[in-house]
Amino acid sequence: MIRREVDHARCRAGVMLLALGCALLAGCASGGEEPTPRSRPPSTGASAAATLVVVGSGTTIVHLDSQDEIARWASQVLVVTPRSEEPRDHGGAPEVGRDVTVEVDEVIWTAADAITSLGEGQRSTFYEYPAYVQGEGELVPAVEEGRSRLELGQPGVVFLADDVVDDEQGLTLLHVSALEEGQISLAGAAGRVDISHLAQQVDAAALRVDRLTPHPGESLVQRLERYPVQE
Repeated sequence: MIRREVDHARCRAGVMLLALGCALLAGCASGGEEPTPRSRPPSTGASAAATLVVVGSGTTIVHLDSQDEIARWASQVLVVTPRSEEPRDHGGAPEVGRDVTVEVDEVIWTAADAITSLGEGQRSTFYEYPAYVQGEGELVPAVEEGRSRLELGQPGVVFLADDVVDDEQGLTLLHVSALEEGQISLAGAAGRVDISHLAQQVDAAALRVDRLTPHPGESLVQRLERYPVQE
């Protein structure tokens, strides 16, 4: 991550706080927001992929595009299957977030210093933004540029970070990668990455990067402020 990326991330930190401030953390139930009004239910599965809208920005302030960045920021990497979703009340905004409840299929990697972690079979709800854009009387599935979208019933790989929101310790969704035949794509890696090798690769990367150890009670944005800006 170069200086301009960190500066850009810090500029967007306020936006992230607004979006993630109401996010549900690991193990928490869905909040009391009403579903977003729409003329018919959101599309899922193959139909969602066919109409997927790519937008330029979301809640991402840390781009996990390589094993090095995973080692620097992430607390866990999991294979999950989304089981349910609940669009958030968007208040008329063109882009809509959602709460996605996932079930853990496989734990790929857990950082030795992780404060919070999930195990196989556990369910947790995460906030994903953007998840939809307003169409003509309906919500159209959307995804932030450079990442994949969690689709109901379809396994995917999620990268999670320790975080604190509303004084609660938990995990925040950093990145989503589509899982195809046991492999994922990372923008900073040469070719596709086999998830069976990913844990070993991330552990090796941890030996050469300056990992920002999560502190209890410290938010991800606060941890970002500790990042040593590179000239």
